[in-house]
Amino acid sequence: MEEDINQTPDPNASQPGTPKHHEPPCALVIGARTQEIPPVVPGTRVLEAKIDSLTPELLARHRPTAAACPLIGPGFDAIDVARRLEALGFRGELCVLCPHLPEPDAVLAELAPHAPSLQVVLAAAGPEG
Repeated sequence: MEEDINQTPDPNASQPGTPKHHEPPCALVIGARTQEIPPVVPGTRVLEAKIDSLTPELLARHRPTAAACPLIGPGFDAIDVARRLEALGFRGELCVLCPHLPEPDAVLAELAPHAPSLQVVLAAAGPEG
């Protein structure tokens, strides 16, 4: 079965045959394009994935330490992503991409019960209004 993912290669990534524990950290971008997210830590591999491609195998293979998704995506929202990652045992940071919000704490409070094991943060982009 072919995965529905895109991996942005890291020019500093380890060469084939290098043990897995020397690979650079991986960040998942779920339901968004890499260009739409804030800059990640240099040296981090970025893996674009659709929500339906999130599986235990994908997480085991790439061992992401962080994930990013839009607040509202095509056919899903951040709660769907949070639930999916939580159910799969992901224990990293979930960065939710959103416009500037008048009550960001209310959004975090809405997400928290769905992802008690995740560190959820909001990344506001665009003009403040």
